[in-house]
Amino acid sequence: MTNPTGLRLTRIDPLRLDVQIDRAERSNSLDTPTVAALTDVVLEAYEDETRLLTLSGVGKNFCSGFDTGQGGFSNKKERNNRILAIESLLQLIWNAPYVSIAFVQGAAIGAGADLAVNCDYRACAANTYLRFPGFRLSGVTLGTGRLARIVGDHQAFDLVLRNRKVELAEALKLGLATHAVEAEGRTAFADALAADLKDVPKNSIVALKSAVRAPDRWQSVARIPMSLRR
Repeated sequence: MTNPTGLRLTRIDPLRLDVQIDRAERSNSLDTPTVAALTDVVLEAYEDETRLLTLSGVGKNFCSGFDTGQGGFSNKKERNNRILAIESLLQLIWNAPYVSIAFVQGAAIGAGADLAVNCDYRACAANTYLRFPGFRLSGVTLGTGRLARIVGDHQAFDLVLRNRKVELAEALKLGLATHAVEAEGRTAFADALAADLKDVPKNSIVALKSAVRAPDRWQSVARIPMSLRR
């Protein structure tokens, strides 16, 4: 399989696709080509036989969020477009007609933490930590409504407002991490879940997600630019 910019793709079998963010030299931060490539991969898996998509990062970190380079965003338009592209990706993962696992190690910061949150399973190594700095930096509340679904309103408010560092023990307690899994245990974890999904149709996965999630009034990219500081 040809690997797109910033990603490594491994098709295990028709039902399972492993995706790695391959920008270890930049702590797997998300530049525009990588976001576009990841969005394409996530969307293509809507149409094929994929039942399980795993997401991880090459090297010591999962994903350190936006890659703004040395000079930050060049203008507000660039910033808004990047944020809207990320939010679209998050919504596609959250609503996908397949099951997703984020295998997290090291840093999961900002948009990187949001990527993990929007996966169905968040299997985290002992050195994992998550932070949500976007609000304190520029008023971004990217994915916060879905974060609140997982940890509750008060905890989501506190995590985003204070940009607290959440390590594995607290992440497990809050539900930010669903499992503690080291790198050597990832294959067995994914294999077991893939076996359980073998005979589950995609429309049944969609129905189950809908059944366990109340309607999300924040599930719209339209609100994102309105939340940003002018």
